[in-house]
Amino acid sequence: MVDLANLRDPVVIAAFAGWNDAAEAATGAVDHLIDEWNAELVTAIDPEDYYDFQVNRPEVGFDEDGVRRLTWPTTRIYLARPDDTGRDMLLIRGVEPNMRWRGFCQELLEVVDESNAQLVVVLGALLADSPHTRPIPVSATSSDPELSASWSLEPSTYEGPTGITGVFADLCGTLGVPAM
Repeated sequence: MVDLANLRDPVVIAAFAGWNDAAEAATGAVDHLIDEWNAELVTAIDPEDYYDFQVNRPEVGFDEDGVRRLTWPTTRIYLARPDDTGRDMLLIRGVEPNMRWRGFCQELLEVVDESNAQLVVVLGALLADSPHTRPIPVSATSSDPELSASWSLEPSTYEGPTGITGVFADLCGTLGVPAM
């Protein structure tokens, strides 16, 4: 296991398949970073307590060696050390849990805390009408006033149901780690 306490000025980037991942835009972005930065798997959350396997079923398939493998829906955490950034990146790529969201987020927060992460970026994508002749709207928000000011972020005015992205970002504040 990698010693997360000795990372270089780490940033966490997270995405979860499910309600906040239209067209797999968020998880696709993290998958791209995992590949581009040759990230190594650090750990995975045991899915038993968080997923209804009738909703998020395990998948069976063949690995690179032709061996049949069972893959459980879960959340995996990768470490990337991109040469050009001067910092380490923890990439969280998972599936929005079906239950026990607070316990799920607590497991993620333990990794954020152990790594001494300086920032958490949670990616999401929602379905919206967007004509192909215009740029796709992209927005960024944060409830952290300093982060909002330094990145010129608009404050969120959304009220209503949220996904695991909103819950995780909100709970990062309990650690004093700014999230956007």
